[in-house]
Amino acid sequence: MEWRISDQSWCLFLDVDGTLLEMAETPDSVQVDTGLQDLLTRLRTVLDGAVALVSGRPIVDLDRLFGPHRWAAAGVHGLERRDSQGRWHSQNGFDVATVAQARDRLKQLADRLPGTILEDKGMSVALHYRQAPHLESQVRGETRGILRSLGGRLALLEGRMVVELRLKGANKADAIREFLGETPFKGRRPIFIGDDVTDEKALEEVERLGGLSVAVGDRVAAMLRVSDPRDVRVFLEELADAGVPAL
Repeated sequence: MEWRISDQSWCLFLDVDGTLLEMAETPDSVQVDTGLQDLLTRLRTVLDGAVALVSGRPIVDLDRLFGPHRWAAAGVHGLERRDSQGRWHSQNGFDVATVAQARDRLKQLADRLPGTILEDKGMSVALHYRQAPHLESQVRGETRGILRSLGGRLALLEGRMVVELRLKGANKADAIREFLGETPFKGRRPIFIGDDVTDEKALEEVERLGGLSVAVGDRVAAMLRVSDPRDVRVFLEELADAGVPAL
């Protein structure tokens, strides 16, 4: 089957780390090059503004990476969202105390395990072990224990070389559904590109809605698979040129 951007009115939802950007040693060491910025700008024009970033990063972090343009975006895996008009939508009833407990416990774990990196996202806290992959079993096991000790008030996400304790609530699939009810996404067929198990629900939701799911690498299932962020750029270039994505 050929998917032509000229045949359908498409909208585009993009994960960031591992999808648009190669994974780096630390979350803060990634950079967005001028070529990617220009490509996203072209896509925004071709798709009449219907492009959004859907990331595990907080939106303030996305603004730092992709500025000066402020993209429609969902951050912290859907717990916060900024629509195309710049309006903010975020998780209600932010349980500050419980997240603080999780932050303290994960910091203690990070202090005991050299090579791990704590990332505070406000409504969630993540522990990266990409510099110490041999610690995967210990990190995941101890984080599950922390989750149990907090009485089920948080949810655990286990991604690629990262674990994250977050508030229960909206996810990436929810964020995409909300975008699709708003201009300029409303009435368009969605494309979502993601690379990790934290993207599974969004990939499945896009398929359910009659759109196109694209997986980067082999960690998750999708209608189309590409190898790495370089292939993602090829795919996006074809969309920007109003060509035929290679399926």
